[in-house]
Amino acid sequence: SSGRADSTLIPPMRPLSMRKLAGDLVAPLLDHDFAWVFATRFIFQMGVYTVQEFLQYYFRDCVPLPQDVTPETAVSYGMLCLMTAAVITAGLGGVATDRMGGRRKVLVYVASGAMASSCCGVAFSDGGLVVTLALLVIFGLGFGCYLAVDFAMVLDVLPDPAHAAKDMAVWSIALTLPQMLATPIGGVLLDVFQRIGRARHPESKLGYQLVFSVASFYLVLSSWLVKHIKGVK
Repeated sequence: SSGRADSTLIPPMRPLSMRKLAGDLVAPLLDHDFAWVFATRFIFQMGVYTVQEFLQYYFRDCVPLPQDVTPETAVSYGMLCLMTAAVITAGLGGVATDRMGGRRKVLVYVASGAMASSCCGVAFSDGGLVVTLALLVIFGLGFGCYLAVDFAMVLDVLPDPAHAAKDMAVWSIALTLPQMLATPIGGVLLDVFQRIGRARHPESKLGYQLVFSVASFYLVLSSWLVKHIKGVK
């Protein structure tokens, strides 16, 4: 009998309406602040994936590696340095933004600036493995801080607490969709301009310089647009 009583508490299933589903997905993007948080994270991820997906090729083509270090090993070292630094600043960034009275934007500016500077360093540095790893540490320091603060920002501007899970799912599209876009865009730029550069000089890094400069542009643009988020200090 208790099973029958409990079953009355379960609301009846309703047929899935594609129109309603589409409306539910679009609805949070009609909110001014949520839309800007979505857009800034989308552009930010374009920069991150532009770096991530071409790093191994950069080690192969542009960094003089020791004989016992392959590009695959080098990129493993690079990601280890990057993510270790990110773990440290993710925790520190979260604590810092709370102790600053909920101020988020200044940390976003600092984090994105560090990452963009790192991209420019990678693009135009003639250093070896150690220099490149150091630049990736700087990138990771900014990355971890940005992640912590950006999660706080989206929680600050959720349009409707009753639909928080659905709205966070919509926001997560800004984390995943850029990977489908940044990689082919970067790949075309790298192939075309690396070919042009190598036609002029066999050691040219023109394609990589352009790709990492584009990544830097994405990161700077994403932080600049944060100023439009009115509900975040």
